[in-house]
Formats: sequence, structure tokens, C-alpha cells
Amino acid sequence: MTHDRHYPLSRRPTVIGVARPAADLVEELTQSIEDALGASVRVEARGTCLVLPPLHEIRKDGRALRGEERAEAREVIAAIAEGYASETLRWTVEEMYVFDWDAFEPRHRQALEAAYARLPGWLGFDGMPRWFGRDEALGPCLWASVEPPGLQVWGILEPPTFEGWHRELLDRTRQLPCRAPLSFG
Repeated sequence: MTHDRHYPLSRRPTVIGVARPAADLVEELTQSIEDALGASVRVEARGTCLVLPPLHEIRKDGRALRGEERAEAREVIAAIAEGYASETLRWTVEEMYVFDWDAFEPRHRQALEAAYARLPGWLGFDGMPRWFGRDEALGPCLWASVEPPGLQVWGILEPPTFEGWHRELLDRTRQLPCRAPLSFG
């Protein structure tokens, strides 16, 4: 039986790289997002990067966004962010790759570690495997952690970079034991 070997946990626009000091654009971008969502947001400036708020920090009528509102907010913010990005647009990505750890043998662990080293952006291990960089505020960065449901991957990257990395990980690990993704619904 074949099935998806992963599921997305989170994807959202996070960092907008601009060609001028980001502080010049904070108020304008904040107002654009607030007007579009009817919600309160906090955009930060760091050098030439605008840092967008995590969805759980956005407030509407004094409360956190509900699930369906978060999905809408992600789409609205992504569309607005595209208009501001003159350098880069990075997204926070979090995926779970559902390896069946109980079925793993030493050869499987060796194959997984060998696959890590052949993936784009490989930096090595420093407590966990890392790719692209170590700046977990602005990116680019990507790391992985072995968790009970599978291999959790988190990072801040441009979407095309992550998609290429993701496809290559799936390709390089297709022979490793996996199980069906968890069902949420």
C-alpha cells in the first residue's frame, strides 16, 4: 500500500526581505494587514527584513484567531507580503515525515543519516541535523528532530527552496520504513 509519507504541520509567510531599511515600511505593512484582516498585528523590522507575526499572535476582537480565520489570515498575509518582497520572501515551514521508528534497524538509521548529508544545504550535526543556516529568526535555516510520530522538520526558507529539499528528502528516503500519516479529523 502506498500513502503520503509526510504531512504539513505549518506553513506561513514569516520574513520579507526589502531593498531599503525595513523600519521605513513597518507602519505601512502593519496597516495593510490590519485593514485586510480586521485584526491587530505586530510587524517588526530587523535591518532590511520585515518580520511578520506568527498567526497565534494576531488578535481579532481581543481574541486569538480561530482555525478558519488562521487559514484566511495566512492567505491574506501571503498575498500582501508578495507585494512588499523586493529581495526575499521566506516562510516558516514545519513538516512531519512519518518514519516507522519501531521498524528501523541500524542500517535504516545509517541510510537516513547518509540521506541528510546529500540533501541541499547540508551543514552537519550540532545536536540535530541542520541545513542552509542557523538563523532561526530570519533564516534561511532548516533542522530536523526525531519525534515519536516521525521526523519533524522546521525552518525558515523560500518556498521553492523548501519544496526542492522536501522532494529530495522523499526521494532519498523512499526505501525506509514509514507508516500512514496521522488523521486529524
